[in-house]
Amino acid sequence: MYDSSPPTAAPAGPVRWAVAGAAGLVYGVLLVVPVWLAAFFLKSYPLHALGWTSREPTENDGVLPWLILGVPLLLLTVLGWVLVGLLGRVVLGLPRRRWHRVRAGLAALPSSVLLLGGLLQAVF
Repeated sequence: MYDSSPPTAAPAGPVRWAVAGAAGLVYGVLLVVPVWLAAFFLKSYPLHALGWTSREPTENDGVLPWLILGVPLLLLTVLGWVLVGLLGRVVLGLPRRRWHRVRAGLAALPSSVLLLGGLLQAVF
């Protein structure tokens, strides 16, 4: 006969949101390195060319190492973000908009804490 039950049983109630929150935080910790590399690249090249920032004096390798390392790292990061988001939402069965908001907010939390800590250290 036809079985209408889902292939995987999703956890019940608040456990689903706890799993979603944990996944967002773990991915946010992993996101710290690509975010830092992207910010360093932007500061060293395009924003420096516009005259908005100063360049790191020891950075003299050019753009090629950034393209060799940065582009694949950012592509893998975005691909991982999309796959975790789609699979997590389907498996956990959470509402789409709220799932993406919670996940994005929690993923940005580790980088935001480090940035805020750096700003506070520079001020005091």
